Amino acid sequence: MRIHRIKLENYRGVAATEIRFLTDGVTIVEGPNEVGKTSLVEAIDLILKYPDSTDKAAVRVVRPVHIDAIPSVELEWFSWGFYGRVLNRICGSDVVA
Repeated sequence: MRIHRIKLENYRGVAATEIRFLTDGVTIVEGPNEVGKTSLVEAIDLILKYPDSTDKAAVRVVRPVHIDAIPSVELEWFSWGFYGRVLNRICGSDVVA
């Protein structure tokens, strides 16, 4: 599977960002501390493990603590001739959308 794009909104300390990956080669994510590298990898892992679930503790903890906002992760990928896109708005029972 090759990831083409990931978009994060209100995810931990990331207010909003969209990252597009090259269509070939190897991608290296680098940057200074506290810019969201770990959040990016965690978001990919969570959306692949829990694409339609918001009640898992691992999913609920990504809500930002400084604002009342609903986190979302959107992922686009290509694998074996198929294109896919999944969007997960992460909100538990204590969040009103």
